[in-house]
Amino acid sequence: MADQAQGLRKLVEKMGRAKPSLHMTGSRVVAITSGKGGVGKSNLAVNLALALKEYGKKVLVFDADLGLGNVDVIMGIIPPFTLTHVVRGERGLQDIIVSEYGINLIAGGSGVEELLDLPDWQLRNFLSQLQQLEDVSDYVLFDTGAGINRHVLGFVLAATDIIVVTTPEPTAITDAYALLKVIASKNRDAVVRLLVNRVVNAQEARQVVRKLRLVAREFLSLELCDFGYILEDASISRAVKAQKPFLYAYPRSPASQCLRQVAKNFLAGEGTLAKGDKLTSFFQRMLGLFRR
Repeated sequence: MADQAQGLRKLVEKMGRAKPSLHMTGSRVVAITSGKGGVGKSNLAVNLALALKEYGKKVLVFDADLGLGNVDVIMGIIPPFTLTHVVRGERGLQDIIVSEYGINLIAGGSGVEELLDLPDWQLRNFLSQLQQLEDVSDYVLFDTGAGINRHVLGFVLAATDIIVVTTPEPTAITDAYALLKVIASKNRDAVVRLLVNRVVNAQEARQVVRKLRLVAREFLSLELCDFGYILEDASISRAVKAQKPFLYAYPRSPASQCLRQVAKNFLAGEGTLAKGDKLTSFFQRMLGLFRR
């Protein structure tokens, strides 16, 4: 096992030193995360994907929450296969993609952990399969777990584009700051966007953004981008109970209008996204972080 782990580290380091092509395009990889659970992170991932699809983008959602992944529940589907089947050689990466509402989904499950123990030749095969996804996805949204544990940070710190979701609750704001503190200390190149969910009105959202931007700038030297807000809306809970994305179930609801504005602003700022980043590059960085 020690030799296997050492081989993996050498492989990842070698791949990480590879010079990227000046003409590299690739998918835009975005990690959606939060300092605290229950703030609506997964709901945002699914509905943002739908909103981007409405604007003509091809989107893949990767459910990377190892413990409480529920993207499939929100979408009302049961993926027959997960990343675990790919890691164990039972299915190819293309075989586990589930399509619903015009977007694609990959369920990660425990496959991410098992990925770390792959021998070199299997890891090379997995990364080569990832390259096939570059041509079918404009955006890959990683729905990570919440908090600052090792598995969450592996995805968050490997991403060059990060969306941090919080609510106006003091505990959620405190936990969001703790996450921002780690990001600022480990990944200075990341573009970090803050979304405030479940606000009463725009003023409440502005207050939260102003507070976090101020402390992030003063104490972390981190410049947060205002990603927008989602209004508190009863249609969201109704959609969750019906196992349908609220953008699909209630397209004219206040929350859906907010979400479309968020997507519109996001696309308007596409130039701030990391250009030339590839899905394979993201996984190489993530594997390197996990092995440290």
